[in-house]
Amino acid sequence: MRSINDFWIDYQKQVLSKEAPPIQVSETRRAFHSGFFVMLLICMRLGDKDVTENQGVFYLEKLRKEMEQFVKEETRNAKPNQKS
Repeated sequence: MRSINDFWIDYQKQVLSKEAPPIQVSETRRAFHSGFFVMLLICMRLGDKDVTENQGVFYLEKLRKEMEQFVKEETRNAKPNQKS
């Protein structure tokens, strides 16, 4: 199984420029790990006795849709302005 750091290294290679300043790398690494921590807390909460399997599935689906919307918006915003 891969470690969190393994995922970070892949992410860093795919997203950050090799010329990124150390502060950008450091802040991005913190944000990456913070995002993982939040997802870990969510997963742990889904295991609580008061959360049914259906509630857990519904909640994860809601988060997936939210993430897809974020990616869609970021992709649209990342495109250079096109002249008509």
